[in-house]
Amino acid sequence: MGRILVGMLVGLVLVFGSVACGSGDNAYVKDNKVLLESLPVPTDAERVSVTSAPYYKYETNIVEGYTTNAVYRVAPETTDEDVISFYIDALGDSWKHCRDEIGIMNPVPAGATPSPPLGKILLASFVRDGATVSVNTDGLHPTTFVGTYGVGVDHNAREDLCTGEDLR
Repeated sequence: MGRILVGMLVGLVLVFGSVACGSGDNAYVKDNKVLLESLPVPTDAERVSVTSAPYYKYETNIVEGYTTNAVYRVAPETTDEDVISFYIDALGDSWKHCRDEIGIMNPVPAGATPSPPLGKILLASFVRDGATVSVNTDGLHPTTFVGTYGVGVDHNAREDLCTGEDLR
């Protein structure tokens, strides 16, 4: 009886210990990281971080999936156009892609007339077989420069980043 009780206690400690300490990435995040690792990276780029975050079913608290995001530091002379062109060329025709630009605006008080954009952030999105890749160069624009860009992936995305169509 004593050995059974000790065995049960050890089992409970292992189960609760792994829950409390976290047992690492879940299968969804692991699949995202496989996708991320399969992507080309410019030769001068250095990965500085990788994070994953859940997203939820519309208007619920049910996790529907995860995005995994990597941040890369590049040489100071690397431009946003260099990065976007690299990914479009490197991923080629096997990924459907689209480019976008987001204006950089100065904050203004409510009701005030906005000033003209300070510039534009270049983005590129890629879709293939239900997977999405997005490249964000906000850290390379002179107005927001920190010398980094980001790549976000989702191996089983909810929607096409280029068209907004449902992928599931």
